[in-house]
Amino acid sequence: MKIESLNRLIVNVLRSNVPDPLNRGITWITYGYTQDTIRYPSIAVFQSSARGDILAIGDKTNVVEALYLIEIVTNKDAEATIGGSRYSGYKLTSYLTDAVTKAIMNQRDYARTQGIEDWNIVRIETMGYDPDREEYKQRVWLSCIGVLEPT
Repeated sequence: MKIESLNRLIVNVLRSNVPDPLNRGITWITYGYTQDTIRYPSIAVFQSSARGDILAIGDKTNVVEALYLIEIVTNKDAEATIGGSRYSGYKLTSYLTDAVTKAIMNQRDYARTQGIEDWNIVRIETMGYDPDREEYKQRVWLSCIGVLEPT
């Protein structure tokens, strides 16, 4: 596994398992984003940190642990009807956070087939409403452990 592959894997798992509630036909789940291209709602994945360790004395296998931040953002005007229920603002942000959490946890076996030893959600943060940006934000922190391929 390479870090770049892990980045793509996380984004692809989310794209495949968290449908756009507005059916916009755009790429709304990204690896990072720039503020001038953000559209609401959006989900962005950021690598926060990574560290590698040798598995055992005399072993050349490196294990990597990477921490990812998955940021779910909606603005105050975003609305969606999902399964007959109307979601907007904070309620929509919470719905998407739950969908991200379920996607990650339901795809653990798939991640193992892709070279990830394990991944787990370590924290969920509610950032609340930001009146300056008129947006709601929640964060999901994901820890991933895998065997690092030599570069």
